[in-house]
Amino acid sequence: MLNRRSFLQAGGAIALSTLTTSCRGGSAETTQIYLLDRTLPLALVREFRNQRGISPNFRRETSLKAIAELLEQWRSDKKMTNRWSWVPIIGRKAKPRGHLVSLGDAWLSEAIRERWLQPIETEMLTQWPQLPTRWQNLMRRNNQGQLDPNGPVWGAPYRWGLTLIVYNQQVFQELGLAPPQDWADLWRPEFQGRIALVDQPREVIGLTLKSLGQSYNTSDLKAVPDLEPRLLTLQKNVRSYSSQHYLQPLLLKDAWIAVGWSNDILPALRNYGQLRAVVPKSGTALWVDLWAQPAAIAASPIAAQWIDFCWQPHAIQRISRFTDGLSPLLAADNEIPLSQDNIQTPLLQSGTEILTRSEFLEPLPSVTRKQYDTVWRRVRSALSTPTPE
Repeated sequence: MLNRRSFLQAGGAIALSTLTTSCRGGSAETTQIYLLDRTLPLALVREFRNQRGISPNFRRETSLKAIAELLEQWRSDKKMTNRWSWVPIIGRKAKPRGHLVSLGDAWLSEAIRERWLQPIETEMLTQWPQLPTRWQNLMRRNNQGQLDPNGPVWGAPYRWGLTLIVYNQQVFQELGLAPPQDWADLWRPEFQGRIALVDQPREVIGLTLKSLGQSYNTSDLKAVPDLEPRLLTLQKNVRSYSSQHYLQPLLLKDAWIAVGWSNDILPALRNYGQLRAVVPKSGTALWVDLWAQPAAIAASPIAAQWIDFCWQPHAIQRISRFTDGLSPLLAADNEIPLSQDNIQTPLLQSGTEILTRSEFLEPLPSVTRKQYDTVWRRVRSALSTPTPE
């Protein structure tokens, strides 16, 4: 199943299938780095190889779900006793165990709970102290994947993005409607049946909480009595729920507004001039792509060098210019040293103030997760609403 990392375009980034090469000496011969296809500029990988005179095997995967499945597979393989390792399994072609993988923050808690990962040794990362405290704290977790300021570090973030409102400007101009500016606009009566949403309870319940002045990470939904009535009212304006196809109704003018992820929306802005994107003024949800170390494999100095390399000034610029996200180290500055004509303008113009009001979707304890699931089922079944695609 595709997730928020789908819909990626090839412009400015590359498929990495051609980058799996034999290495040029040292421990790099066994260093395997798995990353998401089309999310890093080709020049960045080439520069790392040329500067270091070494080359890990960069292996591409088409989705973060596929990488998570690899982590699960490697963990299961480790549990097999060595005495059965000689038995041939017909048709099985195992991929080499990775020293480093790209993972989304939405997968991090599960990966920790399931013991697919091991902590990262930040002593090997010279640029770690330069990472903003907000990002460092997000990576510190206990062994259940919950945030813990004293916990070990489980990831090294290299790019981030956010949840956006996107609308069809042609429709708004034709009808003389004021464009949306914040989450509260989604409840405007003229948008009845004209909004496409991602099929994600944390996002939909979260934006509703935000419209009520609450946090995306509210731990007790029962303490917000207006939440369910407001969600039910929003249902009247929702045309469809889909985490894969929420932009199509917008392009067809069946929907006038959609809510989705910046790495889906930014490529669409490049291809469809009628679309405009807005960062909600009250703040929004943030997502992060990070490097993580699989369990039961020795830390690789080459992998640590690659993480540090992604945090160097020139790499920060390349990631922020040529991928559909921004470097967390770019966010450390109040000034964005990129052209405002860059296609990522919605991210660049979001500003420090809005980013301060925005939130990572933090891992929730099991009791709270059950609350979210219960509210989501109740709201979705209360009205005759469109089914997920």
